Amino acid sequence: EAEHQARSERDEAEVKRIDLSETVLMLMAAGMDPLTSGMFPWYEAPMPESLHRAEVLLRDLGALKTAVDAAHSAGSGSLTSAASLHSGSDAMPIASMSEVSPKSRSSITELGRKMADFPLHPRYARFLIEGDRLGVLPDVALIAALSQGRPIYRAAREERVRREQIRQIEDHADARSDFFVQIRAYELAQAAKFNPNACAALGIHGGASRQAGAIAQQLLGLAQGAGLDTRAAALPDLAERICRCLLVAFSDHLCLRNDRGTRRCRMVHGRCGELRRESIVESELFVAAELEERELCGDVTVLLGLSTAVEPAWLEAAFPSDFSDAAETVYDPVARRVQSRRERRFRDLVLQSKDQGEPDTDQAAELLAAEVIAGNLKLKQWDAVVENWIQRVNFVAQHCPETELAPIDDEARALIIGQICHGALSYKEIKDRPVLPAVKEWIRSEQLYYIDTYAPAEFTLPDRSRPSRIRYEPDGRAIIASKLQDFYDVPGSQLRVANGKVPLLIELLAPNQRPAHLTDDLDGFWGGAYQHVRKELAGRYPKHEWR
Repeated sequence: EAEHQARSERDEAEVKRIDLSETVLMLMAAGMDPLTSGMFPWYEAPMPESLHRAEVLLRDLGALKTAVDAAHSAGSGSLTSAASLHSGSDAMPIASMSEVSPKSRSSITELGRKMADFPLHPRYARFLIEGDRLGVLPDVALIAALSQGRPIYRAAREERVRREQIRQIEDHADARSDFFVQIRAYELAQAAKFNPNACAALGIHGGASRQAGAIAQQLLGLAQGAGLDTRAAALPDLAERICRCLLVAFSDHLCLRNDRGTRRCRMVHGRCGELRRESIVESELFVAAELEERELCGDVTVLLGLSTAVEPAWLEAAFPSDFSDAAETVYDPVARRVQSRRERRFRDLVLQSKDQGEPDTDQAAELLAAEVIAGNLKLKQWDAVVENWIQRVNFVAQHCPETELAPIDDEARALIIGQICHGALSYKEIKDRPVLPAVKEWIRSEQLYYIDTYAPAEFTLPDRSRPSRIRYEPDGRAIIASKLQDFYDVPGSQLRVANGKVPLLIELLAPNQRPAHLTDDLDGFWGGAYQHVRKELAGRYPKHEWR
């Protein structure tokens, strides 16, 4: 019943839930523009984020371009002849822009129109076209079928079956792609005529394998209808060509290991993931055809499956305009220092980074200050004394404008922190630097008098051996706290600050040091609320003086 009541009144519109890349490509091929606001009459408009994701994917696949891409249009839209497909020529350059400017308008490429002829998701249409270009269309069709249907093969948990899987399947598969393991499993299932028992002995799903074969034939039929060459060819570099096709289809899933000893990776478009343990791919750079979000130890991890190794040269050949080189000064959170690097990027993914020597000191100060402001680094001497002094300055600036004191607001804090960080390159250099002198430099020397006079740090009570500290709050209040008995002989008129403009808020403490009453009118308290407070506390603390 609770689940029923929690359900929404109606299902969310499908256009708000699905991947829109196929829809967008079809509309663009028909001469319509669903990406520019107000240019297409949606019955129910999709989320802008969904349209953005579709546009980025189609650009990555080379189906769309912008005015910025026009200079590279020969790479993004041109198709080579069938003769060159089988000659081992480099993969077709694709000019795709990952970052979509909100002011740019996309247009469809020649390649995009060819992709739109297929009743398939654009990724797999692009995959088949590249398979045709490189002469490996039958293999690509099978991989497309294997990646879309039910999994035909999984590593077994039973040790005996696992040993047989490794001996008969994985040891015979090219280690450059997990798909080669799937293809080997399919070939064994096909040889066994998809017999369920024979397949199950090796952890292969016979029914799913048969279905994958049927889907592959359907895809080849579609490709043949589109004029692609579906003939199989014996090629010495067959595995490499298949890997290149997978790169073109899944370039938006490009991953780079954090280092050789880990499965954790950085991905294009600012994502992170972890390579599945059962993957046979050991390459530092790879594409993953399968992304699965899974919650592990309270954190959401993207598991990367069906991976394929990528050679940097393939990436350069296929996407020459998606590379950039830049010298940057950045803060390294691991080393906790500012470094100057020259970075080689594919889209937004840093592939190579080289140290460029000592960074500019002004930039270094800005970056270190930004980390301090964000709370990632702590200045050890920025303590309660510093904060109280800042509040005293702000108190005088608020209540005594005639002093012309400038308050220390967030902007001023940032400037002060930047000054403290000046000349440093690392956290080690700034963590113990003195803070209070830098904060006091915000005030002109002749104005320091106003701070000490109008916002004193403490107040002397006659019956107390040490002065009581005054606490200045961000809201403009000034508070003094001490035992109730300490205020017996203190005139209320003396408990004022800001040149007499602001009464102190008095926190009268019980003998146990807990607040018993709060007032800004001490004289009024003695003639009023004190009787109630004394009645309540005198019985509990009879040894203390109660007048």
